[in-house]
Amino acid sequence: MPIGPDELDRIVGDDPLSVAAAAEVPPLCLGCGYNLTGLTVTRCPECGRTFRRRDLKRQTMEMKVRILALKGIHDWIRIGFYVGIGGIVVWLIGFGLRNTIAGAFLTPLARVVSLVCGVAALGLGTSILRVYRLPAWARTNHGIDPNPMMAFGALLLGVLQVALPFLGI
Repeated sequence: MPIGPDELDRIVGDDPLSVAAAAEVPPLCLGCGYNLTGLTVTRCPECGRTFRRRDLKRQTMEMKVRILALKGIHDWIRIGFYVGIGGIVVWLIGFGLRNTIAGAFLTPLARVVSLVCGVAALGLGTSILRVYRLPAWARTNHGIDPNPMMAFGALLLGVLQVALPFLGI
């Protein structure tokens, strides 16, 4: 969904180089990443690249959107971990019922539910990779610090559940 100029000005402010606009997300050089806060010229003092304020405004807005999108990432990773655990529990129930009359119907259903949970756990566990695409200052200043062990657990549970049908178990 494209953002119009009015919405962009509301999100970023009038001047991306002002200290107030940079308090949350500083304008960075498009070439070297140097913090351009407070500059009155349109040339990066670090690498010498010229820039347009409109490009910095767009970059700052995109960074804010990325940060806002990742604010609740720890919750999504936690959900992925619990979905992975739930899928394993469902699979174990189906595995335990495999030699019963009810197992003829419930075991295949449990395998399908477990597979769906595994794919969801994989997707939610890999979302931690999106966090590491942010610069370190953004992760630190905005409290975006998901638990890597929980993400690894979600990934492991997801891989296990996706692999179980191929293992014939």
